[in-house]
Amino acid sequence: MPWIPGQPSLEDWENRFPSCDAVPTVRCEDLSPDAFRAEFMSKNLPVMITGITDDWRARREWVTEDGQPDVVAMSELFGDAKVLVVDCDEAIDTDLKRREMPFREFASWWQSSETRKRAAAGAAAREKLYVKDWNFVGDFPAYGAYDTPPHVRDDWLNDCGSNEDDKNENENENENENENENENENENENENENENENDDARLRPGSFRFVYLGVEGTWTPMHVDVARSYSWSANVCGRKKWLMVPPSRVKYLRHRDGSGRLIPDVRAARLASARADFPDASLAAPLTVHQPPGALLFVPSCWAHQVHNETDCLSINHNWFNDCTFGVSSAYLRDESRTIRLGLPDRDDRADGVLCQRLLARKAGINQLHLGSIGSWGLRRVLDSTCASEANSEALKREKRHRARRLANVFQPLRHLVHETHFFATRDVFEREFGEFNEGNEYSYRSCHPGVGSLLGLVVSAPRARSPTEETSRARKEADAFVESFDVD
Repeated sequence: MPWIPGQPSLEDWENRFPSCDAVPTVRCEDLSPDAFRAEFMSKNLPVMITGITDDWRARREWVTEDGQPDVVAMSELFGDAKVLVVDCDEAIDTDLKRREMPFREFASWWQSSETRKRAAAGAAAREKLYVKDWNFVGDFPAYGAYDTPPHVRDDWLNDCGSNEDDKNENENENENENENENENENENENENENENENDDARLRPGSFRFVYLGVEGTWTPMHVDVARSYSWSANVCGRKKWLMVPPSRVKYLRHRDGSGRLIPDVRAARLASARADFPDASLAAPLTVHQPPGALLFVPSCWAHQVHNETDCLSINHNWFNDCTFGVSSAYLRDESRTIRLGLPDRDDRADGVLCQRLLARKAGINQLHLGSIGSWGLRRVLDSTCASEANSEALKREKRHRARRLANVFQPLRHLVHETHFFATRDVFEREFGEFNEGNEYSYRSCHPGVGSLLGLVVSAPRARSPTEETSRARKEADAFVESFDVD
């Protein structure tokens, strides 16, 4: 049960999302970013956009003349990079089954005479190694392999904390602090720098921008993306086949034991061995999508999917979200956090917010602290754009109404996160003193975090009461206050 009246659960989100019978294909020049947001992203519907990779450096330097992955050239450029490789012939694809190797070693395997011999005998006889989740941008940030398409550029998950304004602001703050420090405080200064670095790691998850490279026949089992985010996947070369299940039908894919596990291969749904554990999987009715080279597929939030490389294939993949799906991620992490807490047998462990958030990050990829930090950053960015002008044209009024809707998308889940963080802190103290807590008890978030109310007033009134500069400054201070509310040490 939600702890705040009217707070939607993850199941509510899944049921309210629309479905479709086919995935449309549109040329990139025929679909503007605004139209993409209105017709697909906001409605949570998939679309395939072609002509995306034509100008990418990766397309020029990583692909042979006959349209195959140029592993020789890539090995010369990135041979020392460490990549995670999975053997798709293994029964289960987990982190424990993946092994790390230099890309040069993977390229040697790709080119080996044994590999070519197996390829000549047929794809079924060929060993199926697959490079997954290669954080290429993190390894080679200056290379510029591709430009994120404008349609999917509003990415809070990967952009949080990366804009230059934040960097410059932090640099100025550090300069002012250094001017006021005494010589006797040098050691404390070093300690504070280390603490700030730890804070950055604590408040931000890792990158979710990946390169995938696999031979024909490699595949990824059925899954839903990290924290119920969006994803986009662009084929630099090669072809993929996608089996996609809309959110309202994902329930049919789940294991009968109630664990939430999905059937790995929906193609086996009618086999007796699969029906024993996944009795309803045949009702999922997945959509089949064939993705050609140069095309980008937008995978909406909560859509389950499995992916097969129909040829040797090289692709760029991002997980991402923004205000449109922020509430879904919040609901998912709330459910997972509660499951983790209830699964811990020791009461002190259940009361250890840091432990629970670390376990949540290990299981879900990010935790509620990360989400709160990202949401606060995104809220500030939307507020900055809302407060940037005092002009009063009709077009600007429409834009401000649009920004107000975006603010509402973020503000309400953030309020819930603040509520739940303080709820746990209050409940844990209650349990230590009086035993088990009755979740029917009333709880007022305003008494614990009055700053939320003032921020709500700011959102409603902006930018009437103050100049844009003053409003932006106050918005930053109030939005940043959210981050402090998620530290449950």
